[in-house]
Amino acid sequence: MFRRSLVFSGFLAWTLISAMVFMLVFTIPPLSGIVHGSAVDDDSATIKDRFLGKEILELHGIDATQPIMTLAVTGGAIVKVPFLTEMTAGVTGVSVVIPVDVLDVPSGDFGAYQFKLTYDTAVVTVAVTGAVVLGGDFPFDAITAENATTSVTGGTVEWNHFQGGSVPVPALINVANITFEPVGVAGECTTLDITVVELVDNASVDILNSDEDGQLCLVAVDAESVTDLVAAQDVDNVLLPTGVKPVITLIRDALSEVTLTGRLIKSYEANITYPVTGTASAVATDCILKSPFTGAPGVCSIGSGVVNLQASTGVTGSGVVAPLDPLAFVSLRLLGSNDPVDGLTTVNLDFVEILDDLGNPMPQVSPPNSRVFLRGDAQANGFITIGDALFIAQHIVAPLFRPTGEGVGEVNPVNAGSVNHDSPDDVISLADAIRIAQFLVGIRDEFYNP
Repeated sequence: MFRRSLVFSGFLAWTLISAMVFMLVFTIPPLSGIVHGSAVDDDSATIKDRFLGKEILELHGIDATQPIMTLAVTGGAIVKVPFLTEMTAGVTGVSVVIPVDVLDVPSGDFGAYQFKLTYDTAVVTVAVTGAVVLGGDFPFDAITAENATTSVTGGTVEWNHFQGGSVPVPALINVANITFEPVGVAGECTTLDITVVELVDNASVDILNSDEDGQLCLVAVDAESVTDLVAAQDVDNVLLPTGVKPVITLIRDALSEVTLTGRLIKSYEANITYPVTGTASAVATDCILKSPFTGAPGVCSIGSGVVNLQASTGVTGSGVVAPLDPLAFVSLRLLGSNDPVDGLTTVNLDFVEILDDLGNPMPQVSPPNSRVFLRGDAQANGFITIGDALFIAQHIVAPLFRPTGEGVGEVNPVNAGSVNHDSPDDVISLADAIRIAQFLVGIRDEFYNP
């Protein structure tokens, strides 16, 4: 009887201990943020996952020698491409390398992978020569197999690699690099959609993972604007007032200086400045924006010693190719003397900005553009002679024979038109020639006053 009671008591004690162990195993809460195996953020981790988490248990001060203690784990590795990459469009030989990185592999136990990346073939293409995908960091410094395909839905690159020595990897490792070349035009973008086909540890066990896609956008080549400030007549006005016009001669590659014939100009802001005091002073009497740059903000403002110009084509996403001649016309009157030293009037053109149709800046080359004027110097040779009066008279009689301009044998319109001050703006007339002749015989002073 006593022996039966002892056996029963032993059986009862074993049952109670087993029950306690069972409760302990299945009631321990998950440790958030711990990554291992293929477990997810709940209690669904397999027994194999739980036992392989020995090093995690020890990290949290739990006796790792007790294999019956299991924990659900969360997190996983991250496979990613750069969030945003830019590549220059429209330039031969341009390419960009997109790295594929793997982060936070549990315990650095990373054995093999197979990834797939899709993209828009209307925007970019994979390298047309050589290998499409290159390896990254050791032990993933090579590619085992790759396949690049295209279809009506886009392009796809799929590749894989496995290591052979169970080498642990760091928290961030570059495993592949894919070279892309531009196909589309500046302003277009494609999503780089990375898909994890397989990601396993060195025991060929799946590694829980997530992926982060990226974007590849085409941008315009860095450009600069060749500009000028030209003495001219406003040919849109039948009175042909004299003054200056800002022009954009061409847009060119800022590095190679090759002309970019297709680069569109959307808007600009510029200042034309001149002295307002002394023997070389001047004044702007009118300012007119010229088509197609008459859109908002549409500023043509005359201040003291400065004319501010701000204009656009007025149509979103549109632009106009160079040359643009003129952007505007400013009627300019010289007020100073005809002294060949003290009477020289310098007028400058500075562009605050020039933007293309995508809003990219195309700065002015070597600002400012400058012109130096001398009142009455129609021949623009640096001094006043009877030849200046002759040139003006010839232009009035035969403008095709003696045109206005800045070249040799042409009549400088600002120098000639500013001798006699007309209303509302200066024009080239016989009165200018007569006043020069009168100055030369001493009837008028250096300001052409009696």
